[in-house]
Amino acid sequence: MAHPNDAPDPNFHLFLNLPIELQINIWKSALTVPQIIRIKSLPKDITDSENTRPRCVTEAYQVPHLLHVCRRSRDTALQFYRLSFERRLLQPVYLNPRLHEVILIGWDAVHNFSKPMSYPDREYVIP
Repeated sequence: MAHPNDAPDPNFHLFLNLPIELQINIWKSALTVPQIIRIKSLPKDITDSENTRPRCVTEAYQVPHLLHVCRRSRDTALQFYRLSFERRLLQPVYLNPRLHEVILIGWDAVHNFSKPMSYPDREYVIP
């Protein structure tokens, strides 16, 4: 008989024994958490070591947890999220525009995101 003070185990140890299709459906159901991504400019005296990227960062952004659980959850999450703003932020974010909201804080951030970016094979403007 279990002791009344024993907490139940929060882990579901049989998850890997579930059919793969069910595991993937569970991972997909965990992908629907909306997030507000707040982007601001750093002070002008702070820059990256190569001084090549705009001085924008996110506030309190959390990388989606499913990218770090296991290979199958990561593969599922990468079908849903796209790495975004690689050339706009010091650390890019994983974004799903149908679920996440991006807020630019301050005119410097708006200015940095309104300039066209040159990529090796295309010109890209953030809409």
